[in-house]
Amino acid sequence: MMTTKELGVTPETTLDSIISTLQCPVCLDLAENAMELSCCHALYCEFCINGIANKTCPSCRHPSITYTPSIMGRRLIGSMVINCPLGCGATLPKSNMKSHANSCAMKQYECNQKDCKFKATKDEFVHHIVTSHTDQLVATFSKIEEVPSKASQQQVGLNQQPQQVGFSQQHVGSIPQMRFNQLPSVANTYPNHPYLAKVLQAGVKVTELMGKINQDSQFFDDYHNVVCKTGQFPKVAGVTVCYNQAHVIGIQFSYRGLTNNYYGGCHMGTASKTDRQQVALQLDVDEYITEVSGRCGDIIDHLIIKTSKGKSLSAGGFGGNEHANLLPNTGFANQIVGIGGATNGDLHNIYLYYLN
Repeated sequence: MMTTKELGVTPETTLDSIISTLQCPVCLDLAENAMELSCCHALYCEFCINGIANKTCPSCRHPSITYTPSIMGRRLIGSMVINCPLGCGATLPKSNMKSHANSCAMKQYECNQKDCKFKATKDEFVHHIVTSHTDQLVATFSKIEEVPSKASQQQVGLNQQPQQVGFSQQHVGSIPQMRFNQLPSVANTYPNHPYLAKVLQAGVKVTELMGKINQDSQFFDDYHNVVCKTGQFPKVAGVTVCYNQAHVIGIQFSYRGLTNNYYGGCHMGTASKTDRQQVALQLDVDEYITEVSGRCGDIIDHLIIKTSKGKSLSAGGFGGNEHANLLPNTGFANQIVGIGGATNGDLHNIYLYYLN
């Protein structure tokens, strides 16, 4: 292979040129999950290009844009050696940085207890939990025992042992208790539903359905299939909606847990891919969803999502009937901990699990 000297190009010029080519014109950082535009072949972050509302190319002003993943761009960016952004001093390829960040000694952990804004590295965080939230720590790891009523004593006897639920050390402070209770009245409406007929963790509620259950509905449920397996009550970190000009086709939630982020399933219908579009909404750590509304009939025609910081997402067509906010207006913040619903050709219905 010929060197840059043999090619007559200085290394400095080559590096500057490559970095300039791989920079996203929106955020000016190396393109994350690089997407290549078909009109001018510029590279953009997947998140940045999805956030362009008018779909006009920012680089060449083409009136409509389409884009695909840039395999070469992602390979080049992933091979670049960068400094750890958390400040531990490590240098490694960018493709390995995400896994390093999860175990980095400088990673920050934020306390999720009410009115507590403590944030520190792991050792300091554990010390804070032990010294400042002793009661919550005891409630999490102690056995749950309740004094039964006389009626229940007669029915089940005094020798029956209470149910015990335990979690690993990494889940300290994540779930105060794990008594199980029956679902609200929505379970009575759908007694044969594969998920709504199940039980919930204490404090978790479920909304009504937006849309309908159809004969060909394929069900999904992040709460039972993903969230319950983590042993945590997460916050929503982001939402991605896939749609066309008539309907909403699919949806995906990402969640922010106590120690790391994780994704729910990509719940996608099978409608034509030729006119599909995608829009994403990313939430800050202290931000939460305040509204999930839209239009629906047999399927979800339009979806509107709003946050506590004024961000919003609107996607789909204008058929169906207007549907009010799924989340109740209680005067308190509703923490969404999971989404469920059904798809086939399009998104048939959704419902939300939440705390308030």
